[in-house]
Amino acid sequence: MSDKHQKIKQLFMQSLIIFFGLAMSIVFFFLLFQTEKLSGGFKTVISILRPFIIGGVIAYILKSTCNFLEKNITKLLKLCKVKKEAIIKKVSSISSLVLTYVIWISVIAILLKIVIPQFIDSIFELINQVPTYIEDLRTWSIGKLANMEMFKDSAEAMVDGAYDFAYGWIDKLLASVQNIEMDTVQKILSSITGVFSIIFDTVIGLIVSFFILMYRRQIAAKSTMIVHSIFKEKAAKAIIDEFKFADSMFSGFLEGKVIDSSLIGVLYYIALSIMNIPYAPLIAVLCGVTNIIPIFGPFIGAIPSALIILAGGEPIKVVYFVIFVLVMQMLDGYIIDPLIVGDHVNISSLSVIFAVMTFGGLFGFFGLLIGVPSYAVIYDIIKKIICHQLKKRGKYDLVEKFNSNYRKNKDDNNSHHNPIDAIIHHKNHETENSEADTEAAPEANAEEEATVANMVSELVNVENN
Repeated sequence: MSDKHQKIKQLFMQSLIIFFGLAMSIVFFFLLFQTEKLSGGFKTVISILRPFIIGGVIAYILKSTCNFLEKNITKLLKLCKVKKEAIIKKVSSISSLVLTYVIWISVIAILLKIVIPQFIDSIFELINQVPTYIEDLRTWSIGKLANMEMFKDSAEAMVDGAYDFAYGWIDKLLASVQNIEMDTVQKILSSITGVFSIIFDTVIGLIVSFFILMYRRQIAAKSTMIVHSIFKEKAAKAIIDEFKFADSMFSGFLEGKVIDSSLIGVLYYIALSIMNIPYAPLIAVLCGVTNIIPIFGPFIGAIPSALIILAGGEPIKVVYFVIFVLVMQMLDGYIIDPLIVGDHVNISSLSVIFAVMTFGGLFGFFGLLIGVPSYAVIYDIIKKIICHQLKKRGKYDLVEKFNSNYRKNKDDNNSHHNPIDAIIHHKNHETENSEADTEAAPEANAEEEATVANMVSELVNVENN
């Protein structure tokens, strides 16, 4: 009877697998021919959640500043002999939140006040200088052609003909722009509507970010509880550790780049002021902001800056500026950036270029900013998986050879910078103490339950306060 029951169970499981296989195939082919509807639905969901996504990004950026201020305000209140812990928590939490937004909004407002007026002035000055540049180019062209024997008599006529053709083409282009069709008007209106939508989402995102920062510890505690409720202890610990690693990567890299770029901006302003280059504040801010983007950032900022300097009417200063940019790039790459950012992401220069280009191509400007830390996190996960599989298949000697050949100068004690060694150490320790772990399993389960219970009680206390 048991054999018959076992056969029926096997047939049922096989039938179930075949059914799910056919169902998944049907779903796959349905999705394959409904890509437009799916992409439209995905865009709709993203547009609905956009304020919350913006709010989450803003809250994450401001988190470090808020934590720093809260920590120091707490110390200050304790120095002032405030004894009630509840008062210290509330005052430090609220005041750090308010100060964080005041500081960041003030910094952004000051930067915009510096950049926007000078940017507008430089654009108008460049437009005003265009006729002078054209005339200088015309004179230079005539002089060069006149020095050639074959064009000596017809140099001026040739240059004037070329300029007449160029001006005629520009006049036609302006005439076509003036005859704007209704479709173009609709596109312009749609663009304006999109801009207002982004502004509205950003304002809502700022409000959302305030509440995310306010309840950030409760959110973290609840997320930890959810992970522990779904996964076993080892898996939950691994997931939480990976999130901590990702947080250290993103926060460390972005904070370091912000400090590095601020210092670069100050150095640019001092040097350009000494060289008497026009629009020094505007160029310093532009080059400082774009310096946040690894590798390509300084050159992205240098191109429009060179055009702005050219608008000042002194082309020789553009040459001085380009030389200065190259010198600053070397100084930043070999001295400033390693001192401030350090070897935080621990990936090669080739990987940095790959990360910036790949994520920039996929996600645009935002991808340029998050490309390097995102790649570092993905790389760390892949390394851990490879290490686990090699250990499982008895190929651990390959990891040892790799470490001995290519990681001689690395810090072996830093688990974040060398996750392979950390996992190997964990696996060896786990193998050596497997019997002891088996005997202590009931105590470990009791300890796990006590840990979760403590987390819940702490969460309830925090929410009550």
